[in-house]
Parts: sequence; structure tokens; C-alpha cells
Amino acid sequence: MMKKLFSLCVALAFTLILAACSGGGAPAGAYDPDATAQALLDSGAFSEALEALDADLISSLYGLESQPEAAAVYTSTGATAEEIAVLVFSTQEEADDARKALEARVSDQKDACEGYLPAELPKLEQAIVKESGSSVLLVVANDSQAAQAALDGLAQ
Repeated sequence: MMKKLFSLCVALAFTLILAACSGGGAPAGAYDPDATAQALLDSGAFSEALEALDADLISSLYGLESQPEAAAVYTSTGATAEEIAVLVFSTQEEADDARKALEARVSDQKDACEGYLPAELPKLEQAIVKESGSSVLLVVANDSQAAQAALDGLAQ
């Protein structure tokens, strides 16, 4: 009887350890792509509806060397610079590289909009680029304060 009880306790402990290690969603300290993107979409910070970007296009759009483990990207369907990108990577180094790529994206968008969409420049000047854990996000919104309030409201 004692042997069975001991075996049961060991199996239970092993199961709990596996469950804790496997987790779910985003790694600790990282943005959850779907929840973060949805909070931003619901915030009223955007002047138009944004459309989800196909996952196969994410790395090429942002010039990423590493494919994110999880991502939610929404871009403008019209002539605005508005977008949301929430990317989760397996390592901090990949996240650092992605943050630099997102900062370069904002800079490139500023250069591109300067001549033909000058009304979009204030949005790009107020772009939010953040890194948390092994995740990064980019938000270019019509109302950056509403977007920041949505981010502040997320439990990380």
C-alpha cells in the first residue's frame, strides 16, 4: 500500500512539474499576441479597421532573421500607416533583434510617408515599440494615448 501511495505521489509531482514547465500562451513576462492585439483593436485607437496579416508574411514584412514562435499582426487596409505587431520569440536575443527591426520599420515608414502621406507622420512619430521578456510589439495608431492605455490595462 505504501509503495502504491509513493508511486502515485511521484507521478502527481512529475505531472505538476511538466505542467508548470510547458505553460501555455506567451512565456513569462512576454506579451500574449492574441490578447494584446485584441485589447489594442478594441481600444478605439485606430481610424480604420485593421486586417490580420498572414503569418507567412511576417518575417519578410519586418525583415526578421528569426520566425516568431507566436504572432499577431494587423495592418491597414487603406492609405494609413496604422498597424499592430505582437511577436514572441524563443530567446531574448531574437526579441532584441526584432525590436531593432520594428524600429527600422517605423523609420522606413516615416521616410516613405514624408512625400506622399504627410498626414501619417504624427502617427509614426508616436509609434509604440516595446520589448517585454522574449516578445516585442509595434503599435502605430491614430490615438497613441488610447493604445498606451490599452497596453497599461493588460496584466503581464
